[in-house]
Amino acid sequence: MYRIALQRFFFSLLVVLAISGFMLPQGIVEGRPLVVGDSVFTSRTNNALNLLNEKSLSGWDVVCKYVGKIKQYHRSGMNVYAIPPTFEVGEDTFRASVTWYASAIAHDAYHSKLYFEYLEKHGSVPHEVWTGNDAEMQCLEFQIQILEEIGAPQSEIKYAKSLVGTNWWDGERNW
Repeated sequence: MYRIALQRFFFSLLVVLAISGFMLPQGIVEGRPLVVGDSVFTSRTNNALNLLNEKSLSGWDVVCKYVGKIKQYHRSGMNVYAIPPTFEVGEDTFRASVTWYASAIAHDAYHSKLYFEYLEKHGSVPHEVWTGNDAEMQCLEFQIQILEEIGAPQSEIKYAKSLVGTNWWDGERNW
């Protein structure tokens, strides 16, 4: 709890400095994310990033601008408070097909995009702006777009589309 409060304090300080023109917002990272994890994770993540780079300019741009690090973790989620913003990835996510994993990276990058675009305009970000129901639906729509752009199997596209309008993220998370 203390660590999160301290992280948020320093993050808020960085935001104030960014808004004052002292430095760029930390969410805007401009470059391929650093990948941190074991050799299997690193290989699978780099394959997914390469797929985005080769087949989805829109996905690649969002990932490179709003995700500074992708690290192996016990579950998946976007940590916008980390410096740099970090996509923490659980095993079920990185062991999925390369197309699904690439779309999941883009999905969480879009959460970060929502956060940092709001932050740049307003100075502080209510949680629901980047994680609420509307945000989830925007990120899912972006994920579906990415699945189509990278030539994912129709079964994955159909499954993602079946999630629209549901609270698929609620409940026990093992991804």
